[in-house]
Formats: sequence, structure tokens, C-alpha cells
Amino acid sequence: MATTTLQPIDDFLRDAENSDSTLELVEGRVREMGSPSSEHQYLALAIGAVLRAKLDLRKSRPSLGHGLVLDEGTARIPDLYVARRSTFASMERRAANYYVGCPEIIIEIVSPTDLAFDIDKKVRQYLAAGAKSVWLVYWTDRHVLVHREGVAATNYEQGDTIVESVLDEELSVPVSELFADLD
Repeated sequence: MATTTLQPIDDFLRDAENSDSTLELVEGRVREMGSPSSEHQYLALAIGAVLRAKLDLRKSRPSLGHGLVLDEGTARIPDLYVARRSTFASMERRAANYYVGCPEIIIEIVSPTDLAFDIDKKVRQYLAAGAKSVWLVYWTDRHVLVHREGVAATNYEQGDTIVESVLDEELSVPVSELFADLD
């Protein structure tokens, strides 16, 4: 019977820091991430701009491109996240692009090639690590599925507004604003 050797987080962080590829660690197994499409990248920047305009940047911090060490076997790179300033200040930097801890809001842009099983696993891992809200942005259909601990996911369509109260301020984002630059 074959056995799989799981990679310790410290080894993963060292390898990820020295790699030309984008890597995630999922339950001790290294995954090389494909490059996001230009539409995916553009939407991440557009959502980041919407969040920056909506947030009091003295209280909350939107970020993109940082990896998050969620536990000793899992390090993920969400498309974006929003953290209270106090949360971000408490997150220990472990490598050039990885922080230990989980911000309040995680935002993942779902691509047409993403597998439902993988998306579900990410959501569960983020919530287990302490995220209060996980947004799945379906850009091809222009809707957002928001997962929160202990309640059923809520689907937000064009014309709806996502309201979050998990920060030190209320965040109110009309779904149409997230996709405005795609028109």
C-alpha cells in the first residue's frame, strides 16, 4: 500500500517563497495554481477598488495577493480579503507573501473551470479558520454566493446589496458595483 508524505508548513513556506509558481498547501499536499485569466485579474482589481471606496481604511484593510496559513496543513491564497486593522495587525508574517490567521471576509472569484468540490473545501477551510464571511463571486453569471458560519448560503443577484456587519463598520456593497467595470 502506497503512502503519501504530507509536507510540513515550514517546508511549504520555504518552497513557496523560492518558487516561480503560485503554490497552495491543501491538507498537507502542495498544489500548483494555474495563472488566473485576464478577466479574473481585472475583476479582482475592480472589486478591490470598490471595497477601498466603501471602507474606512483606518478601520479595515482590503488586500489581495497574500497567502493565509489557515492551519498546520493548509495555506491558501484568496483573491481578496478584508480584515479589521486589529486582525491584520495580529496576523504573523511567516514568509514573503503568507500570513498566519484569517481575516473576517474572504473573497474568491469563481472561474468556469473551478470544481465545485474544491470550492466547497475552500469555503469550509476559511470558515473553520475563523472567517466570518466567504464571498464566492461568479463573474460569468454576475452573482455572489455568501457563506457565513452556521447559516445557509445567501445568493445575491444584480440589484441586491451585500451587507456585512463583521467589521468595525458596516460594509454595504451593491452587487452591480462589483461587476460595473465588466460592461
